[in-house]
Amino acid sequence: SHAGDYTVYYMFDGVDDNHADITDTSYHFTSNIVAAVPSNSQKPAANNGAYVEGGRPLVTAPSTSNIPAGYHIEYRTSDSGSWSSDIPLGDVGTYNVQYRYVDANGNEDYTGGSISVGVTPAPAPSESTLRSDNRPTGADGLAYNGQAQDLVNDPSVMPSGYDQVQYSTDGGNTWSSDKPKGTDAGVYNVMYKYVDTNGNHEDLEVNDVLQIKIRDAAPEPSTLRADQKPSAVTGLVYDGDEHTLIGAPSALSDPNGYPADYERIMYSTNGGNTWSEDLPSATEAGEYEVTFKYVDDDDVYGDFVGGSVTVAIAPAPAPVADSLTDDNKPSANDLAYTGSAQALVTAPSVLPSGYEQVWYSTDGGNTWSQSIPTGTDVGDYTVSVKYVDTDSNYADLTGVTVPVTISQGAAPAASSLTADQKPSAVSGLVDNGTAQALVTAPSSLPSGYEQVWYSTDGGNTWSQTIPTGTDAGTYNVSVKYVDTDGNYADLTGVTVPVTIASAAAAELTADQIPTAASGLTYTGSAQALVTAPSSLPDGYEQVWYSIDGGNTWSQTIPTGTAAGTYTVNTRYVDTDGVLPDIYGPAITVVIAAATATVTIAGEEQTVTVGQTIARPADPSRYGYDFTGWYVDEACTIPYDFSTPVGVLGVSLYPGWNQIAYTLVSGAGSSFDPASTPNLVFRAVRNNNEPSTFSHFTGIKVDGNMVGAENYTAVSGSVIVTLNADYLKTLSAGEHTLEILFNDGPSVTTTFTIVASVASTGETPCSVFMIMGMLFITTAAAFVVRSREA
Repeated sequence: SHAGDYTVYYMFDGVDDNHADITDTSYHFTSNIVAAVPSNSQKPAANNGAYVEGGRPLVTAPSTSNIPAGYHIEYRTSDSGSWSSDIPLGDVGTYNVQYRYVDANGNEDYTGGSISVGVTPAPAPSESTLRSDNRPTGADGLAYNGQAQDLVNDPSVMPSGYDQVQYSTDGGNTWSSDKPKGTDAGVYNVMYKYVDTNGNHEDLEVNDVLQIKIRDAAPEPSTLRADQKPSAVTGLVYDGDEHTLIGAPSALSDPNGYPADYERIMYSTNGGNTWSEDLPSATEAGEYEVTFKYVDDDDVYGDFVGGSVTVAIAPAPAPVADSLTDDNKPSANDLAYTGSAQALVTAPSVLPSGYEQVWYSTDGGNTWSQSIPTGTDVGDYTVSVKYVDTDSNYADLTGVTVPVTISQGAAPAASSLTADQKPSAVSGLVDNGTAQALVTAPSSLPSGYEQVWYSTDGGNTWSQTIPTGTDAGTYNVSVKYVDTDGNYADLTGVTVPVTIASAAAAELTADQIPTAASGLTYTGSAQALVTAPSSLPDGYEQVWYSIDGGNTWSQTIPTGTAAGTYTVNTRYVDTDGVLPDIYGPAITVVIAAATATVTIAGEEQTVTVGQTIARPADPSRYGYDFTGWYVDEACTIPYDFSTPVGVLGVSLYPGWNQIAYTLVSGAGSSFDPASTPNLVFRAVRNNNEPSTFSHFTGIKVDGNMVGAENYTAVSGSVIVTLNADYLKTLSAGEHTLEILFNDGPSVTTTFTIVASVASTGETPCSVFMIMGMLFITTAAAFVVRSREA
């Protein structure tokens, strides 16, 4: 059904199994279906014309309704190019666009073809569309220097579609993309145009002509006199204000003081990038290079750059370290050894005003870092601190040091030690008259420890040497582990008991053994614990006694004072040193405890003699302060509760001091509603006066409690102020005030309310008589009474 060449093969088929098929490779023929020719309305048309941005479409496709059903058109612009259903685009030039009709299966049943298309350059845009940054600018400030100098500055942005600007200095006869240059002094006319090197746009020629002047050479700076040069302002220090950096040349105070042919002086602080006639100024600390030049306003001579002046604004002095607050300073961390590096300090939460950085040193300021310093080993560290203003407006602030200690790491618990980390007692030791090793050293040591030390005197003295014992008895070998680096605390708490048994000796008879004293009771005095034996074993001349487990020995009969159980060890000694010491059996002796009666405030209790008694709670008694416990009824001898009770016991008596409150001011006061602001009364306590206010409970007037809103009470001892509003509610005449306390009698006094004087037509004399009588009455009413609650 589709256009193309076909080959048809044929054969003769046997009608049954008796006749074989007749086949041969020559049994075929060829045929073809010729592609249809589309009409003109079904063909694309050439789209000749000027270049457009992005490329001009080279053909115009037929409308979709005109393309044969089921087909689409594909294009290419060369015999080797790929086919695409997109309309091809082209820059300036001539193209042969091929096209074909293809269905979804790739069949070409319609005849395609080719179209010749031409794209011409796009016309140049109007010069008016150019922006200022599209245009080159003439070089400014050129002066003859014997060298070729660029006359123009290229545009910073090219017009759309153009990639090159060309220049002409001969009226447009010749053009070049190189910047034009000039050497001799004079005026140069520079024309320019824009070129699309791809040829897609016509040249954009501009009517603008740049006029650039190379002025005559300026004189040498060495020709300037000293008074024609500006001078640096000295002694500038940062203070946050703006400072003028230089003084104008003194010669310029005279208009004729300028260099010949020059009329102005200008200054620059950025290496000549910008200039100003104003004297330069600055605020920040630092070093400034001020360049100066003279300018010829007639533009005949080039700018005369006379040189530069270096000016310094020194940093402001740092504040004293003592002015820093705590939150301005790093704080030392509380550290113990861990084996790892630890931060020594915590950075300050706030930096001093004007400073942005804090630096640290642990080597006395030889090296500094912004990193928090760390330490690993146990020891004392000194962290020096300095504050830095990154703007350099302030001098570095130093003088702060932070002492930090990394203390020893805690020793592990003795209970955590393994068996191979502990010394082991040598077993089977028997007194042989020579020193014998008491323990075997551990096979390994706890982590972090390098040495093991021993003591046989309870830790008073220590040695790394394995301890030895000579005499029979029990030895307690204390052990400690030492970290020679000092990073861990000594590990103690291990004790190894070791026994050297007595050598076999003759059996002691009853009369050779001391006899325990019996029936002993505590008396407060030393009592003999045993009776010496009546005889000694043959060959022995002395018997020795010990009551501390064999640590110390004496030939004196041992005694005991305190109640308790005593163990008396005995040892028989041959003073000639021939026979080994004989250790006798341990003898147990008891001193029974005695009791005594203690009477406290009339109540008896039984205590053990020799012990102390606990101080009882302080008793209380209304109207009295407790002063302590005494051993006499007159309460003149205080009892010391750290004193052991004797066999006679003790009786204790409580001491008391009677409480009394006294009114010291305000008694008999008068209140005149017309002139008196209030009434004030002050009462004090005879004992422990500062506690007066704590015992105050309120007041009564005429036997009635007064609400707290009607008065104030403050400490010192207690000061009661009756409010005027309250006093005005009371009737004229005398009233009773009672100040109440919770631990003793109240204080009572009187006060008077003066009657208001009304306008009655009485003569001044009668008014004065009435007032005088009131004063007399008030004075007569002055009474201070005290009663016990």
